[in-house]
Amino acid sequence: MSFDEQGKSSGEWDSNFYRGKLKRGLEQVRAGLGIIKTMEELEAMEKDESQGVTDQL
Repeated sequence: MSFDEQGKSSGEWDSNFYRGKLKRGLEQVRAGLGIIKTMEELEAMEKDESQGVTDQL
């Protein structure tokens, strides 16, 4: 286990960092700022993107 200059383990910092990211994400979803797509929409997006690559060739 490694320690930073303040004596905290890097694992503790990582844990707090990612916990903060998850908290912000959850707050955004609760505020209605999340992006929701169905599997069909994602597959259609993938199809559109692959078609664009074919058109460029």
